[in-house]
Amino acid sequence: MEDIIKTKERLYNTGRVLPDKCGGAPESNRTHGLFTLCNNHIKPDDIVCEVGSFAGVSSEVFALYAKEVHCIDPWIAYCDIPNNDDFIMAEKEFDVMVERRGNVVKKKGVSKDVALEYPNGFFDLLYIDAVHDDVSVLTDIETWLPKLKPTGIMSGHDFDLPGVKKAVLTMFSNKKIATFSDNSWLVYIKEDGHV
Repeated sequence: MEDIIKTKERLYNTGRVLPDKCGGAPESNRTHGLFTLCNNHIKPDDIVCEVGSFAGVSSEVFALYAKEVHCIDPWIAYCDIPNNDDFIMAEKEFDVMVERRGNVVKKKGVSKDVALEYPNGFFDLLYIDAVHDDVSVLTDIETWLPKLKPTGIMSGHDFDLPGVKKAVLTMFSNKKIATFSDNSWLVYIKEDGHV
C-alpha cells in the first residue's frame, strides 16, 4: 500500500483528466484546492458522496480524509466529454484506484437513479462534478440535497464555468459560498454553519 504522504504528494498537482491528457490541464483541473477543502471541512468519520467521478482523482483525495466515499458516475460519453473511449479508460483508472484505497464505493449509474438507493440524511458532504450546464447542476443539487445530514456540506467543482456558477448562485442565493483555488465551491447547509 502506498504511503499516505507519498499519495498526497502524487495527487497534489495531478490533473483530474486522464494521465496522458493532464499535461496541459488548467489549474482548475488540478487538486490543490480540493486538498484545502478536505483539510478544512472533512473529518475522519465523514461519509462523502461524489457525483461525477471520471478517473477517480478527486475520489482518491476524498478517500484520504473521509471514512467512506461513494462515487456515482455512468461512465458513458456526454456533451462535456463526447468520446466514449475516454470513459472506458477513465473507468479502468477509477477501478484501479478503488482497489488501492479500500474505502471507496463505486455506484455505476445515472445520478437521479442512484440517489434513490440512499436514505435522506446519509452524507456529511456531497460534491457535484458531473454535467456542467446550469440545468444539470441544479438537478443534481436538488436530487442530492435531501441526502445530506442537516449539518452537511454541499460542494462541487468548476465554479468558474457559467452553468455551474448560475446553478449554485440560484440554489444558494441566501448562503455564503466559499471557493477554492481549483474552482471547487462549498456551502454549509445549516444556517449557523461556517465556511
